[in-house]
Amino acid sequence: MCGIAGIWNFNDGMPAIEDVLPSMLKVLTHRGPDHSGAWIQESIGLGQNLLAICDVSPFSYQPMLSEDKRYVLVYDGEIYN
Repeated sequence: MCGIAGIWNFNDGMPAIEDVLPSMLKVLTHRGPDHSGAWIQESIGLGQNLLAICDVSPFSYQPMLSEDKRYVLVYDGEIYN
């Protein structure tokens, strides 16, 4: 199982996402030691620690962005076809 983390900073009193998200992913390193990735934009951050079992190529790295970079995806599972 991969480790997934996310944060939505809707309170000005909270620490910056750039400081919090890496700490969240570090705690989840045991869930996915093969690769770690993060996406941060304004008040939202998504991250994932990858446990590469089937797909060990860089194409499996997350977060995944759509071609136009409008959509961001983080998930634990596989997509077929």
